[in-house]
Amino acid sequence: MKLHEGNFNKMFLITGDGGRELVAKIPNPNVGQTHFTTASEVATMDHVRHVLGIPAPLVYGWSSYIDNPVNAEYILMERSEGVELGKAWHDIPWTERYEVVKSLAGYEKAFVSANLSMYGSLYYAKYLLNLSPSQFISSVESTEEGEAFVVGPTTNVPCPLSFTPEEREVQWRLTKSWYEGVDLMNEVLDGIRMYKGWDGWVNHDNYEVYKGAIGAVSGGVSGAVWEDRGGEEGMDGSVAVSGQDGCGEG
Repeated sequence: MKLHEGNFNKMFLITGDGGRELVAKIPNPNVGQTHFTTASEVATMDHVRHVLGIPAPLVYGWSSYIDNPVNAEYILMERSEGVELGKAWHDIPWTERYEVVKSLAGYEKAFVSANLSMYGSLYYAKYLLNLSPSQFISSVESTEEGEAFVVGPTTNVPCPLSFTPEEREVQWRLTKSWYEGVDLMNEVLDGIRMYKGWDGWVNHDNYEVYKGAIGAVSGGVSGAVWEDRGGEEGMDGSVAVSGQDGCGEG
């Protein structure tokens, strides 16, 4: 039976002859890196369940490769029993709500107290190559695979930590230029006593005043932009002082 699913996985409920229920999870192509995403998810659930002591589905079988009878990566896990908290919250007595919140706080404490040696995703050591000692997060071994947990490549979307040193240098330069531009813009606006987010439009009566103020504050930069635009008029007869697109009177 097909279950409700999100954007990243196909979910199926499998019921055996004895009534035992399993959830089959097959990732969509957009879920992330092949092999790594499934391998990390299984190791993470194992670590959360058996090391941190937080309830997580027990994994019965899985494959992070497609060379199997399913021809796809998959995870077979136990079905979590119970009702979604959001559906039952308003029917729960306050004393039980307190216990729920207390349990959730304990889970959060366990998460933030986890001893991870570096940034990345969790894996079983046997599924990664060329490991360094610093990647092993502890001496605790998985009860599912008999393999130590290690930190490996992140399965998230690319971030600065995934870039080359050269790419990171370019990003920091662009970031610095952006903030310098924002600071310059704020300095100009403060100098002409205009509010942040001003769209640049003023009526004809105030045009010469603001044109002169902008030229004095920005050293003629806005005047050059004005010349490039040819002094465009708005449909209502207003004029853009700073060369930005906009409408209406300031």
